[in-house]
Amino acid sequence: MSALLRFPPLKRLWTAQFTSGIGDMLGLLVLLLLAMQAAAVSGVSGHPVFGGGYRGMALVVAVVFGLRLLATLLFGAVLLGPVSSLVSGADDGTKTGGTDPRGTGRPA
Repeated sequence: MSALLRFPPLKRLWTAQFTSGIGDMLGLLVLLLLAMQAAAVSGVSGHPVFGGGYRGMALVVAVVFGLRLLATLLFGAVLLGPVSSLVSGADDGTKTGGTDPRGTGRPA
């Protein structure tokens, strides 16, 4: 592990990913706190907006986590699909067929 950390580009990558992860967690925490604060507020009619009590808070937490998961899945499907086709080397969007099964490394 220490040998990997001596490689400067890899150390920068891990530091950036760690910092990004902390930022994501803080963003989720703030989003949860704002949603819970909104759930505690009564609407115009005087009734709680999300049903009030523990049920309302549980609904808000479930909605926030569900939307976060949905956004992650959509981001992966929408962005990483075209990126993977670019990286694979297929020019016309079709599969390249991989390499020769005999192990020569040439296209099949």
